[in-house]
Amino acid sequence: MKLIQNTIALMTAIAVLAGLGIVVAVTGRAFVTRAAALRGDVANVTFVVSAVVLASAWLIARAVAAASRRTRATVLREEQAATYQLLVDYWVNRVERPAPHSAAQTAELEGKLQTLERLLAMYGSAAVIAAHTRLREREWHDSDARAAVGDLLVAVRKDLGTETPHNMAAAIERLLLPAGDRGSRLHAVQA
Repeated sequence: MKLIQNTIALMTAIAVLAGLGIVVAVTGRAFVTRAAALRGDVANVTFVVSAVVLASAWLIARAVAAASRRTRATVLREEQAATYQLLVDYWVNRVERPAPHSAAQTAELEGKLQTLERLLAMYGSAAVIAAHTRLREREWHDSDARAAVGDLLVAVRKDLGTETPHNMAAAIERLLLPAGDRGSRLHAVQA
């Protein structure tokens, strides 16, 4: 069956190429015939103008294609950055509140994790997906989780092209997850 499909595809490609060759030959012959009927000065101007029009059309087509590629890349980068923002929010919140208090919160976390993983599957780099997977599979010991979140954020920064020195994970971890329990600090401030 595969051999028949490949043969039909090859014969179709050959027929299309032959048809295209015939069209180019007939068009070329008609163009040369008309050009031969023109006077010398008119023929030269016609050829120059035709060359300029063709070159302009080619340049415009290239510019439009390049702009389209840049637009698609920008949209992809924005989607990726939004996915990474959700990723950071999820894991920072998860480290700050490691255990949900009710079944509804557990179900909500699972739904968010499932959505996040679908977005990561579409937009995440291999390093970010690996760091996320390590975090998801880890047992929740406070210092281990904090360090893993710092490693995840370094992977995100590298993928987004942000300058990321070698020792950046610890600084990011301290920035987003300050030492000590946030809940106890809030109670101290309120008291």
